[in-house]
Amino acid sequence: MTSALFATGLVCLLAQVVILRELTVASFGTELVYLFAFALWLGGGAAGAWLSRLPIFSRPGAIPGLFTAAAVLTPLEAVLIRGGRDILGITPGTFPSLGEQFLTAAAGVLPVAVAAGLLFPLAAAGFRRDGPGGGPLGRAYAVEGLGGLIGALAATLSPAAGLSNLSLSFLTALTAAAAALWTGPRGSGGGLSRLAALSVALAALAVLFFTGPLDRATTRWNHPHLAAVRDTPYGRVTVALPESQVVFFFDDALLYESEGTEAEAFIHPAALQHPSPRRVLLLGGGVQGMVTELLHHGPEAVDHVEIDPFLFETAAPYLPAPLRASLADPRVRTLYADPRRHLASGPQYDLIVVAMPEPLSGWSNGFYTEEFFRLCRRALNPGGVLALRLEGAENLWTGVVAMKMASVHRALGDVFPAVVFLPGGTNVVTASDAPLPTTAEEPTGRWRQRGIPGRLVTPPYLAYLYENDRFRRTRDLLAAFGDTPPNRDARPVSYRFTAMLWLSRFVPAASAPGFARDLEKWIYRVGPAAGLLAMAALAAASFGPRRSFPAVLAAVAGFNGMLAEGVLIMHYQIKTGILFQDVGLLLMSFMGGLALGAWSLSLRPPSGRAIRALVVAQPFFFLLLGLAVLRGLPAGLPSVALALGAAGWFVGALFAAAAHLRAGDVRAAASALYGADLLGGSLAALLGGVLLIPFWGLYLPLAGAALGALCPAAALLGRRGTPGA
Repeated sequence: MTSALFATGLVCLLAQVVILRELTVASFGTELVYLFAFALWLGGGAAGAWLSRLPIFSRPGAIPGLFTAAAVLTPLEAVLIRGGRDILGITPGTFPSLGEQFLTAAAGVLPVAVAAGLLFPLAAAGFRRDGPGGGPLGRAYAVEGLGGLIGALAATLSPAAGLSNLSLSFLTALTAAAAALWTGPRGSGGGLSRLAALSVALAALAVLFFTGPLDRATTRWNHPHLAAVRDTPYGRVTVALPESQVVFFFDDALLYESEGTEAEAFIHPAALQHPSPRRVLLLGGGVQGMVTELLHHGPEAVDHVEIDPFLFETAAPYLPAPLRASLADPRVRTLYADPRRHLASGPQYDLIVVAMPEPLSGWSNGFYTEEFFRLCRRALNPGGVLALRLEGAENLWTGVVAMKMASVHRALGDVFPAVVFLPGGTNVVTASDAPLPTTAEEPTGRWRQRGIPGRLVTPPYLAYLYENDRFRRTRDLLAAFGDTPPNRDARPVSYRFTAMLWLSRFVPAASAPGFARDLEKWIYRVGPAAGLLAMAALAAASFGPRRSFPAVLAAVAGFNGMLAEGVLIMHYQIKTGILFQDVGLLLMSFMGGLALGAWSLSLRPPSGRAIRALVVAQPFFFLLLGLAVLRGLPAGLPSVALALGAAGWFVGALFAAAAHLRAGDVRAAASALYGADLLGGSLAALLGGVLLIPFWGLYLPLAGAALGALCPAAALLGRRGTPGA
């Protein structure tokens, strides 16, 4: 059953990636829906693990049948998620309701997740049946983790290799069908299951040759004027050509449309705040026409930094002629790099324009923090100007909007002595170490001097920006919300407020004045009490019946491991930007550590002293890990990969220890422990991403995890004699 376990890890990881990528696009890249879906995946896996004890799954053909089911469900669910809008009657381009998004996530995730959860206990039951309960189960967990590691590698490399997500879904189906053929019963008894698996494998192989047309056909369901679509390592790029327009989407969110004035409305008010921007740095925004607008200000050099080279490669043939000409201008240098890395090592600039995505995720929030602004200030010449944009409301700032703006304003104010907000539907925010214009007189004079051919930004428009009552009202609101915490790397409060604004689309009360403050107070008041209740429940479970203790230990390990994984990857992404291949390597570090930890503790039956030492070491490890993040854990790939590998090692080793303590039938033990492990991970994914990290930052959640890990440690130390059940 070694091959079945390895295939379980491989197929489940690939299927997870396929489904979650499709849901990310269906939700316009919103991280909250992704986190909910990821939690559903782990929760569905836990349900599948517990269902594996039903007699129906004792039949010899259960494992190949489940592999065949996974082979059918993975591409089917991917296609159904794409067609979810038509099925639910949602207008293309509009936000589905909160219930519709969660319904789509549940329908797309749970069937495959339950099948994935069923596979591990059944495969583990046939793995080294001749050994004691703990050894085979611990090694089974290691083999499954190794399969997951290879799956993570394949999922990481597939977009860079030009494979679409739909192609990956059919490759996953082919892999799962091959696993069904390999693990199926031999002889006449397995003829029907082998025939089914072979039929699915041949169908998947045949469709692989037509995934290009199929990919475009299913994408056209939401983009009827489709010209091109491509899955890149960072998301899905879609190009549409309605009538005479050119429209770009990224993860189905509008990125650029050729008839718009967004680039002009951002670049000109920002660049006019500097008397003579000779050297300019543009972070993102290349396909949005911002280079074209910057060249109107007569710079000597423009460094244009993009993260995703595949976005440019896909969009380039469809860019309007003026955009192509501006990008080919000899003054323009396009670089593919992480913005933070470039800022730390690049030249000095007169103007830095941040055209990165809104802080809708933990990653994009890193371009709006105090630490990021300090990097920008060091890269600016004396008197240089930093410019960014924040979506708001034209005439009304609710409490949540005001707190979002104030969190960025506080972070900027801690770095720059001068900060100016130019309000509008999109707020243009500038900062400098020199005084900035607060009336339209200077910008208007520069506009005329530079001869800017503005369609929107003209002297009357500039006067409107500076002299409208909203300009003064904005200053008053920022001062009124001046006690809002500054947005920082380790405490991403702007991400939290942006997530609340997303929620207000579906729950209008979330945008009411005072809602954000009341919610924050409620979280900080109820949070400690809820934590104490959770600790009490965990302590009761830990000191409860001996037979339930291994499941508690596995659940705590799964929760802490998933929380540590989320914190460390966010720490890395915030500090260094996001190079997808690096994130893939980090995930593989965690999976590799998990496999190594489970294998190392199951080579021989561990002694009671060794298990006690491991369980007692867990809270100290997570506490030290949190302190390392708080004190500035080096954000280089080696250090973060090592920390993730160590966290994975603890999860794998603790699972193997729990397996040793849970004597008895391997299948029953695998069902209970694997289900508890996945359930703990599910809670960590949901609570960590939605509440703990946005409200408490990166350090306190790990400190709380360490406190929770004290409960099983104290219970184990309090037991006399051997810790085994």
